Amino acid sequence: MHLNSNLLFEKYALGCFSNHMKVLEIAPFGNPSIYKQLVDNSTIDWVCLDISTAFIGNGAENPNFILCENSYQYPFDDNTFDIILSDQVIAHVELFWVWMAELKRISKTNGIIITIGSLSYPACPSPVDCWRIYPDGMKALNTHLDLETILSTYESLEFEHFGYSKKLNTIPNFRVPSESIASSNTLNPKMHFENKVKIFINQIIRWIPYLKRYMNPIRIAYDTITIARKK
Repeated sequence: MHLNSNLLFEKYALGCFSNHMKVLEIAPFGNPSIYKQLVDNSTIDWVCLDISTAFIGNGAENPNFILCENSYQYPFDDNTFDIILSDQVIAHVELFWVWMAELKRISKTNGIIITIGSLSYPACPSPVDCWRIYPDGMKALNTHLDLETILSTYESLEFEHFGYSKKLNTIPNFRVPSESIASSNTLNPKMHFENKVKIFINQIIRWIPYLKRYMNPIRIAYDTITIARKK
């Protein structure tokens, strides 16, 4: 979980939640989880699940947390949840198509499955790191499982959040996605400062033929968010 994930969730997925829903969050972080705090609706029955407690902070302290050892079989009946949410999970699931079929099984008819997956992050095994998936891949997965794709897009909203000009997209080498400008949902001042310095230097040397090869890409995160509906 990192800043860009939270920004994408607020922009595209927050409106999916309403009163008295039953929600499953897979691999929550914190207690209450960051996403439960963002939704901020006390009428929602918010259940959390993970196959390990190694990467979720104090999320396991949640009385609604379930530890499940099987990645592909969850201890819920068919048609249980209105919304299933996962952030930075799909990259770490070896057989993600089997996993997504299980999410479909436990979703209600017309239920929503929200997945957010890192696209530009370097490898971060938890305990494995297998996949980076673009929207076309997520749409193909949904088609395979007979899920309706409501939205699937990849973006970095950190440009806007940190006040970086959209014009940076037109400058060669600026859009190279390396690692995130922030490592959590709080600003990392050092990385922010480094980016500001790079932007200043790059805007000068990009006009100098023999120096522009030394332009250094800023550090920014790209993620894919997909919202699918069970028919």
